[in-house]
Amino acid sequence: MLLRRFRKSLGLKVTAIVALSIAFGCLLVLSAYIHREVSYDRFHSKSNRIFRLTLNPTTGLPDARIYGNWIDDAKPQMPEIEEVVRLQRLRQAIVKVGDDSYLLDNGFEVDSTFFSLFDFDIKEKGRELLLNEPSEVVISESLAMKLFGTAAALGKTLSITSRDYYEPLNLTVSAVMDDYPAQSHLHADMLIKRNPRTQAFYYTYLLLSSAEADSTVEQKVEEYLKSQGWDSTYLKGVDLQPITDIHLHSAKVRELEPNGSYQSFVMLVSAVGLILLVALINLMNSSRIISLVNRDYYALKHTNGATKWNLIAEDMGQCLLWSVLILIGGFWSAYHIGELTSQHIFSIPLWLGFAVTLGFGLMLFVVMLLPLIMVPTAQLARLSQGGDTSASRRGVGRTMQLFIVVQIALSLFVVAVTLGVSQQISHVLGLQLGSGQKGIIVLDNQTMPVVQNFDRLKEALLAHPFIEGVTAAMEPPAGAVRDKSMVKLNGKQIEEGLDILCVESDFFSFFNVTLAEGNMLPGYPYTFNWEQIALNRVFTGVAPPDFVPAEPYSDRFLINRSAAELMGFSNVAEAVGQRIDMEHQHLSIIPGGTIAGVVDRIGYTSMYEQERPTLIVQRRMFTSTFLIRYAPQQEAEALAALSTVWKEVNPTIPLSYQFLDDTYSQVYRNELQTRNFLRYFSLLCLLIASLGLVVTISFLTKRRVKEIAIRKTLGATSAQMVLMLNGRILKWVVVAFVLAAPAAYYVVKRWQQSFAYQATLSWWLFVVAAAVVVAIALLTISGITYRAASRNPVDGLKYE
Repeated sequence: MLLRRFRKSLGLKVTAIVALSIAFGCLLVLSAYIHREVSYDRFHSKSNRIFRLTLNPTTGLPDARIYGNWIDDAKPQMPEIEEVVRLQRLRQAIVKVGDDSYLLDNGFEVDSTFFSLFDFDIKEKGRELLLNEPSEVVISESLAMKLFGTAAALGKTLSITSRDYYEPLNLTVSAVMDDYPAQSHLHADMLIKRNPRTQAFYYTYLLLSSAEADSTVEQKVEEYLKSQGWDSTYLKGVDLQPITDIHLHSAKVRELEPNGSYQSFVMLVSAVGLILLVALINLMNSSRIISLVNRDYYALKHTNGATKWNLIAEDMGQCLLWSVLILIGGFWSAYHIGELTSQHIFSIPLWLGFAVTLGFGLMLFVVMLLPLIMVPTAQLARLSQGGDTSASRRGVGRTMQLFIVVQIALSLFVVAVTLGVSQQISHVLGLQLGSGQKGIIVLDNQTMPVVQNFDRLKEALLAHPFIEGVTAAMEPPAGAVRDKSMVKLNGKQIEEGLDILCVESDFFSFFNVTLAEGNMLPGYPYTFNWEQIALNRVFTGVAPPDFVPAEPYSDRFLINRSAAELMGFSNVAEAVGQRIDMEHQHLSIIPGGTIAGVVDRIGYTSMYEQERPTLIVQRRMFTSTFLIRYAPQQEAEALAALSTVWKEVNPTIPLSYQFLDDTYSQVYRNELQTRNFLRYFSLLCLLIASLGLVVTISFLTKRRVKEIAIRKTLGATSAQMVLMLNGRILKWVVVAFVLAAPAAYYVVKRWQQSFAYQATLSWWLFVVAAAVVVAIALLTISGITYRAASRNPVDGLKYE
């Protein structure tokens, strides 16, 4: 009997099962995503007491690092601080074992207290105290395998060259640690002891005596900095950030790794919630329709003595069969949705998967049984006596129409938000220098020996006809420009100083950037070796007898429009030819120069903050990111030439590169992931809503069979009937548009706030969303309405 009853209205049931299977699959994928995002850094046993210390500037985004060792002097005044750990990334590091060299991306100098804060398991340890000697190194298991293969790594020696070391650093492996968990904002392959006398920019972590001590420590740190000459012009506060908040709630520059985004997190959770809501509305409509279809069966059972609760108990068997099929279909769809979104359900802990499945199954039971539960017993008695199934047939129709409007509104909302997010991402990428241009390679953060050989590399590459350009810059594309210099304009100090961007002379022509005023940078007359000698002369006062210093004001600079405004020029033309002196310990090896030109906006840094006033200078020692342009149709030849030339110019240095679009994709990973997820979810939402429309419109159309027959008998054509039936959909879409458009506009505007440059949300965006929903709705139901309108009126008049 269970299967016999299930086969009744089979098409309707299959439609609801497909919709709910998709929704359950989305819910499982969402559970995997949520579990991953909220579990970052919680594996540390002291995670609730570990905080990262940063300073908030008055303008722009804060840096994830702080400069110097001043926290050591402040700590005695703050008993709440139990331990301090600083980390400094080894910049442009290469590890050498024997004759083999390897690039090292995740090497760090750390305080010896590192393992007293962070829980990273040690697989092999040669001594009790780790990071106690400057000649020792702790490496990860994966790096040990890469360097030494299956041989034991303990006691082996290796050397490191880095931008931070003028001479190779020889080290002995004292321990091998497990690879860092995926849910960590920090992943290190190598740890060496930090020199406590070195002053640099550090990621600084504090272990507090209690989780509640953070506000007290913030206040005390701020008071200490004020006692040391805190400059409120540049700093507005102190931020102690819980380590468990870094992944989702940190939007700072120079982060250790790309973090997640809480806004994207909320948006994706909401999108799946809406899909689930649309599917549940479908289920409610389907359950209501099945309840109405079964009214004769309920009446017969009630006549034979069955109570309402007997009927509910019997329907529970139907609900169980539905639930089993939905859950099986849900796991199948979750696997495939996970493949599309890279959120595999196998990463869900067993307890969470069980809880989600149980909760969803119980919700199915309640929603499916609700129509029968809500039927009063007195109404069942009327049914058994031949009475109407409902106090008002029109009331049932209005309820279903309301559900349809809600479904369409939710679908329209998701589509509009998806279009708005896509428009903003396209806007941001369009502002980035070189974005969308094919045939650009990025070689970022090169070592000093490689930087020294840049001219040779450039010359050799340009000898190949399919290499169109080579240039260099201080930072990778969409990176943060945070090196600042105090400057004097015609002898007058500019109080706020300017950010410094070092570039090679062909940088702007490489990207086809035109100036607002003036001329491009002229050829740079100084060599890498000259800069090294000049810089050494600044710090030691010693230089070879034949060294010729730069003449005063021999340099040429570019500035951006923001810098021109900061300097007080009423128009950019006034800035050209003005004299500038720099006060920077490294860059002032050339005493000063004049402004050669002004660029409107560079677009080289990320779009998360407004472009800051920037002074653009040429310095060979600091342009460690190389950019190579090639003919896109000759990519294979260009990459082969790059590999060959690299081995000739830098034979001991491994080559590592990526394409420019991939660089931007990494920076905007969260936003691109949100866009892609929303695209998938909007399609699924439209699919589920369409399935619901099929079921509901079929039922509502059947209820108007006699009306259609009468209208056709009185002269109405089939086309007029189709227009009449479809016209209701258009009315529902209009109502749904009024509900959804303002909500979608608000959500997208809130999401845009994480960007400094925001796209204008055009009216056509919402019109397109409405048009998409209308088109899909009409395509979905036109077959149903056409069949109903084409039916012989005689058959319609006989219909019960």
